Amino acid sequence: MRNFLLSFVLVCACAAVSVAQAGKYPLQVGDAETVSEISWSPDDRLILTSSGDDNAVRLWDVASGRVLWKRDVSFLQDGTETYAVRVSAWTADGRVVVTGTDNGKLQLWESGTGRLVWNVKAHAGTVKALAASPDGGLLVSCAETKDGKAELKVWDLGGGRLLKDLSAGQKDVRAVRFVEHNRFQTGNGFGLLTTWSSEDFQPLSTKQVFPCGADRRRHSSVYSPDFSFIASQCRDGLVVTNVTTGRVVKRIPAQEHSELPSFSREGNVMLLPDAVGAKIFDLRASRVKEFREFDDGVLNGDGSLVASGPGYRADGTQVFDTRTGRRRAWLVGHPGVIKSLAFSPDGSRFASGGGDHVVRVWETRGGRLLLQLEGHTADVRSVAFGRDGKTLTSRSEQESIVWDASTGSKLSEVKGEQRFADRENRYPSPSGRLALVEEYDKPFRLVNAATNETVREFKYIDQLDNLAFCPDEKRFLVKPWWGGWQLWDIEAGGPLREFDVGYSFHNRVAFHPDGRTFVTGGGGQNIFMFDLETGRALWSLFPVDREEFEGKKVWEARRQDFINRKAESARRADAENAAYKNLVYVTFDHYGDMTPPGEQRMMETPEPKKSKVSKPAADANAVWLRLHNDSPLPVSVPTQSIYLTDGSCFFEFPTGQKAVGLCDGAEVGVRLGLEDRDGAPLRYGFDFGSDETLLPGKSLLFAVPRAVLRDGRAVTLAFTFRNAFEGGAVENFGSASLLKFRESDLPRE
Repeated sequence: MRNFLLSFVLVCACAAVSVAQAGKYPLQVGDAETVSEISWSPDDRLILTSSGDDNAVRLWDVASGRVLWKRDVSFLQDGTETYAVRVSAWTADGRVVVTGTDNGKLQLWESGTGRLVWNVKAHAGTVKALAASPDGGLLVSCAETKDGKAELKVWDLGGGRLLKDLSAGQKDVRAVRFVEHNRFQTGNGFGLLTTWSSEDFQPLSTKQVFPCGADRRRHSSVYSPDFSFIASQCRDGLVVTNVTTGRVVKRIPAQEHSELPSFSREGNVMLLPDAVGAKIFDLRASRVKEFREFDDGVLNGDGSLVASGPGYRADGTQVFDTRTGRRRAWLVGHPGVIKSLAFSPDGSRFASGGGDHVVRVWETRGGRLLLQLEGHTADVRSVAFGRDGKTLTSRSEQESIVWDASTGSKLSEVKGEQRFADRENRYPSPSGRLALVEEYDKPFRLVNAATNETVREFKYIDQLDNLAFCPDEKRFLVKPWWGGWQLWDIEAGGPLREFDVGYSFHNRVAFHPDGRTFVTGGGGQNIFMFDLETGRALWSLFPVDREEFEGKKVWEARRQDFINRKAESARRADAENAAYKNLVYVTFDHYGDMTPPGEQRMMETPEPKKSKVSKPAADANAVWLRLHNDSPLPVSVPTQSIYLTDGSCFFEFPTGQKAVGLCDGAEVGVRLGLEDRDGAPLRYGFDFGSDETLLPGKSLLFAVPRAVLRDGRAVTLAFTFRNAFEGGAVENFGSASLLKFRESDLPRE
């Protein structure tokens, strides 16, 4: 094995490129998971996507499914704020495209080259809509602000220079479009359309539409790109109104649908998203079709195609025909997010499986692609060669397939749901005698697999990605989330060397039978081969994306700084709160009955119901407890449901800020923990829900099943003080404090 390693180091990249050109699928890195923005070029031949996960803007050729260019956008973040691209707009000739972000920035890109022409901090809030003039001279942008108002601005498109700020008096501007080069229109959530002059930037006319009839309040609304229709979420459901005539063309009851639709660029086709599919409406012909192939997406110009972003069905952006439901293109990284790797018994080949549903077999010596095996309908989570190397078994959550490892022919297939653990916290050694154990917020440990006794404890690594034993069981690999694999020696207890994989998460590892070479891949959609002894990178499918990696390093430094500042702030807050902790406490109230936690709805009313009935202890199935807040600050309490508050109960800070919370005596379902008599945590309840505010001088009631408080067990309740901060925000103040109520705290029966 060692004799050939150096021979292909210099030629491997070229080999990979030739394979990519020869293969059925273009080998490329695509959007990993979440796509925050998708837009079609004016001729519908290109699609722009922006991924919030890997900080990228990509331009795709739809016909070939190839990435034409990719640009890192991590430079858009100033600190730790959200900065994903949320909206984009093309010029009529398709030569440039403008993007807008969560943190109020605008960028102009050349579509042919991906060159960034300019980037400006344009708005105080999220950019909601953009429009470029037909002659390419002007850009109009609108954004939301925290106070419910809106910003509306006009820019010189070529240079990014602000020409006019029209924000005064604007409210909830949702859409903007150019009518001609000298006029543009805006539409807001109140159904008000304004036509503006793009020469002197004065309003020329207004038109008022009332999509919700007599209800004249602001509503969640979306306009078609040509402003021919407005769709609004009214009290009774979704209402689609013809803007020109004011006539309602479609009503969809609230119980049938709750999402806002999107429109084709020409405005005549509407897509209504849903959790289990989508409906396509031809608004002029009054036709509707239902699809299960996609549940949301962006329509092209005439509505004949829809680009659907990544979801539980598939990674990448898929393009479907809205007449037939047939997939026309799949804009995805190949081989996608790597989910599984395995060497053949003789080490001459290795297999990979990932997010593009394709199993690939590679030649170890030169990284040459030998086979691309189609047949899976979900991510390939496991690949394994047979003992004789003649067969290859691959598994997804939907099927298990056995292949002829030489020819790639399918030998057998079993359909049926298969389960895989998304995240491990225990990593056994090859012999099964030892295991590495990862625990939340603790150092990771080496344990005796049979007894779970700790053999050695190692240091805590913030955001630990993965662990893997080396074949000799004397060393292991450690992967921090933001760095490369590190080789650790058990006796030395620390890293010996690092293997650079750029930025990649949830990485997998497979060792060559010689134990001296390994392949790895993960969220970076790249495959690497390393010499374990020297740390040398022997082969990679793609070069490391240095721009992305450096951007992630900067982000990680900012994150660590934010964590440190937050910890220091919490330390100071805890010192201030120390005198108040004992003023928040739990007491027994009465015995009664309760609604089982599993039957609680997502949204509940806090009005007392079950808690109003008191029973003798022998007849009750629950213990009702009262949480008191006698401190001078509001406290945040974790709850199982969301509880609607009407604003009538609030606390006003000396600085004037108000904290709205639960009224006195509210009945809620509290998210609780559970401990045994020795204080060891037990599995109990749910790890999801909401948080509600308990105001100073108030109390609330919550129930605990009687069966829980037996054998010396205790329920635990975490609360956090809240305080007013500069800028008007009321936020959590300091660390969470823990209250306990034990069986021994109950009154004697």
